[in-house]
Amino acid sequence: MKDQKEDCPILQTAISELAVSSEFKNCCQKMGFKTLKEIISMGWVPLTKHEHFNYRWFGELLKFLEANALLDYMPTKPDIFH
Repeated sequence: MKDQKEDCPILQTAISELAVSSEFKNCCQKMGFKTLKEIISMGWVPLTKHEHFNYRWFGELLKFLEANALLDYMPTKPDIFH
């Protein structure tokens, strides 16, 4: 996983400004996420336990991160301590 403190503007761009589906944006809003950095900072286990989490949303997140060479910012192992 890359250091999340590295300067990567797209991680701090408002989700509403990203080229993602309206369904993804709506789910982010329900979950309280405004940026990708907020999502990836949460960690896998807490993210999957979020009330509004769904795998369709998660799949789009991973596809977007991969398409923008950002997948390395997402932790690859669950954070079992959160």
